[in-house]
Amino acid sequence: MGCSRPAFGCDRSTMATLCRAKTVPPIIGPAMLNVRGTARAPVGVIAVGQLATGVVAVGQLARGGIVLGQLSFGLVCAGQVAVGVLWSAGIGIAATAGPGLVLGLFGRMSRRRLIAIVRRTPQDRVPVHRWRLAARVAGTAALAAGWWFGAGQVLATRLGGAIPVALGVLASVLPAELRSGQMRAG
Repeated sequence: MGCSRPAFGCDRSTMATLCRAKTVPPIIGPAMLNVRGTARAPVGVIAVGQLATGVVAVGQLARGGIVLGQLSFGLVCAGQVAVGVLWSAGIGIAATAGPGLVLGLFGRMSRRRLIAIVRRTPQDRVPVHRWRLAARVAGTAALAAGWWFGAGQVLATRLGGAIPVALGVLASVLPAELRSGQMRAG
């Protein structure tokens, strides 16, 4: 497998050096990374750089799926100023709050609350009024729409070929029972 594409926010010569030294893990190879752009603004499944955009993005101004950065915008993000759709940590806003000064539209996610949601047992003492629930859902929808126009479309158009490759690699690692869809009752 050739190493013709830059990865991890590197330029081509750095990627060639990494491939010759075999320091890139085999499950995260250049075909799966599919990073395009410069080292300053990489776009890829895993993107590291100043203006990183990726499924996993790390950078000063990062956007994407799972995001770490000083100014981060993603589905799940952590940073000094973080705007997340599902969860956020730092200073920012998201549907559920993590550590820091985050406005969680649906409150702070804790282990006790997560277990109660999975078990479908009531966990909140105060009933939520319909207008508050509608405002929370509308706020989450606005965050999701903002994420789609800010990062989702870029990822979908630039990584259209990398996502099926990544899913194929992950599917090849799964046991045969899971791939065929037939599970034995244990």
